[in-house]
Amino acid sequence: MNIGIIGSGMVAIAHLKALQNLGNVEYVYLYARNSANAAKLAIDFSKIRIADSIRMVVENSDGVIIATPNNTHLEILKSIVEVNAIPVLCEKPLSSSYEDALNFYQIAPPLSTVSFNYRFNYSLFSMTEIIKNKKLGNILHLNLALNRNSARTKKTIGWRDDGSQNKSGGACGDLGSHLLDMISYFTGRNIAENSLEASLEIKNPIREGVTLTEDDHCTIAGVTDNGASFAIQASKSAEDEEVGLHIHIIFEAGEIKYSSNTTPHALLLQSNTTTDFILIETDSMTHIPDPETEVPFWSDSFYLQNETWIKQITSRIPDSRLANIATGLNIQKLLTIATSASYKN
Repeated sequence: MNIGIIGSGMVAIAHLKALQNLGNVEYVYLYARNSANAAKLAIDFSKIRIADSIRMVVENSDGVIIATPNNTHLEILKSIVEVNAIPVLCEKPLSSSYEDALNFYQIAPPLSTVSFNYRFNYSLFSMTEIIKNKKLGNILHLNLALNRNSARTKKTIGWRDDGSQNKSGGACGDLGSHLLDMISYFTGRNIAENSLEASLEIKNPIREGVTLTEDDHCTIAGVTDNGASFAIQASKSAEDEEVGLHIHIIFEAGEIKYSSNTTPHALLLQSNTTTDFILIETDSMTHIPDPETEVPFWSDSFYLQNETWIKQITSRIPDSRLANIATGLNIQKLLTIATSASYKN
């Protein structure tokens, strides 16, 4: 099987590392606007075949990964389906606007998915197993945080800082989209749209002498349609001690706690009768080293997500662990509601 990739940035590289390690992927056809970046990547990844157009990628691939700025996703999808309606794996969020996301949903080929790769993080695997066994009862409340410090430490301006992204590249769109997906994935329920209360801030407003317009800190609260409440924080301006993935889920009969800072390889499980640490099981055969700036198991989550998506393409049977395009559209709608909140500078 051959897989195509459009894009050559950091997330494209994460997908390339995954595909390089997947035995059933023969070639990766790569097209990037920055041909110099693509040529450098071809040195490091033996499976890469450089393509000179999106058409060439599609004609030689069984599925295509879209790893480009959010506001380009729809036009790239249109270019793909004009050649052949093969499945796509699109980076989140689906687009930079709900209107474009809706158009994306309407023309996306079957078996396409959105890259909510945290679903395939080993820590979330362990939590979903506990949730499924129902020994702790129903979920009452979720408190989730995904924090980075890039807004404080980054020296250059990238596309996610660009106002053309319509607030989809800020902390809310970039990181908060993962957390909103986790809420629905953990609970198996939809988030009540009219329950959302959001606050978006720009804590670091100037970089390279340019005034930034994308939020770098976001909080959202709400409830699911069955009454489970939640509060999330997505930040790119967190202090160093706050950086990481932090999860606290309260059930009728217990709690789960996880922090990539304090217990990166274990969950703290508290029930009415016991308190215990549960080691997070990992598949050492698929281990890919994580970048220093990412949470534990980040690289492996791309491996497992891509492996599952490729199996879905081969079998033609949808896998519920993957986020389908309808899920991506729903998250885009929630982001639209959240980012309509007034900024606090």
